[in-house]
Amino acid sequence: MTPSFPLSAIQSFPIIEDFMLFVSFVKQRKSFELTKSKMLKIADLKALNEQLHHQALYTNPKSQQPNYPNLELFYHIGLQSKISYIQHPGKSPILKINPEQWDF
Repeated sequence: MTPSFPLSAIQSFPIIEDFMLFVSFVKQRKSFELTKSKMLKIADLKALNEQLHHQALYTNPKSQQPNYPNLELFYHIGLQSKISYIQHPGKSPILKINPEQWDF
């Protein structure tokens, strides 16, 4: 018999809450601009990190996305699971949330 968990129990895990925060942060903006190398911008990394349960501790004002391991993980989980995708409408690429994959 497979144990089942109510969705509310799963959402109460801090890492899940952090991922949901990441998705909400991206979803709030109509255009979440990325760097030319398709990474999150430093200002956005700092703002998101401050809100996480599990923050990256060893960062400095110039830290890039790989220095924020949870945000790096969430970024790639989003892309690989098709929850998010990258568009190239103009100069800068933007990160978008796929409403067909994420309707919370």
